[in-house]
Amino acid sequence: MLNYGMSIKKDFEEADKQFNDYLYPNGKDKTPVKKYDVEPFGDKEWGMFKSDIWSKGKIGTMAINKFKTHYDDGWYPSKEEFIETVNRLYENLFNCYDALQNQSPTDNEIFDDLFEEYNNVLNQRTMDYGVADKLLRDKAKEIQQKVEMYLAKKVKAGETLTDEMLGFKGVDALKDAMHFEKILKPQLPKPPTPPKEKSKPPRKSKPPTPESGEDYDANWKCAMEMRRLHCIGKFGKFDDVEIYSCYDWAVENCTVKGKPIEDRNDLINGYDNAKRKKKSNIIIAKFERDYYD
Repeated sequence: MLNYGMSIKKDFEEADKQFNDYLYPNGKDKTPVKKYDVEPFGDKEWGMFKSDIWSKGKIGTMAINKFKTHYDDGWYPSKEEFIETVNRLYENLFNCYDALQNQSPTDNEIFDDLFEEYNNVLNQRTMDYGVADKLLRDKAKEIQQKVEMYLAKKVKAGETLTDEMLGFKGVDALKDAMHFEKILKPQLPKPPTPPKEKSKPPRKSKPPTPESGEDYDANWKCAMEMRRLHCIGKFGKFDDVEIYSCYDWAVENCTVKGKPIEDRNDLINGYDNAKRKKKSNIIIAKFERDYYD
């Protein structure tokens, strides 16, 4: 199984996406601009190839004939590449699906995925109670029910709840806080800017900072890089600079998956959450041994 460095569910979703991207290289219901003259499959050769795929798993096998139709129509450059790619895609899809089916119903990753989906929906709410906002509220409540069912299983199994699980709040409980953040807070007058101290001598040199921000594929990876730059003195002397200042710099200068980072808490929570996941925890543990021990 390919290691995408994500949760089991997201690994499966990525495997499924790659599968469909190859099945429809120019998008569903669209034909590729370029078509190839390729060596045809014999009936026996195709029958053996198809049987080999079916012997390994069931999910997605109904699409094998669609792959063949597209191959005959010249969608793929060569027979060798087609066979190798389709085999790899099916093997990865089967392995990811099996891992998903065998995942414990109380695995912490399940909560992390639900919690991330829940927050993504809540962050889109405007709290103006318009049509779109109400639809988002209903969607958040659907996810909330899934979280509550998960937590019930976790408690029944006698397993330890994480701090995030213990602190989970439903849509109605968050209503007042969200209304303040989205509606009231932006209306509050900004505090006056204090006058500059005339007697304070000008700073001789600006603390060094990274030359420019970067785009990261996860909040925890951005947080880890800020911690690394903090340790090697890119933001100034280690003891003189708080890590939160480094996170604030990232909020202003970096992006995650091409999108702005809304708040330093995204980095703080992302780093803490990643330490509870098997794959990312290995990377973080090595980083902390190298820079903090």
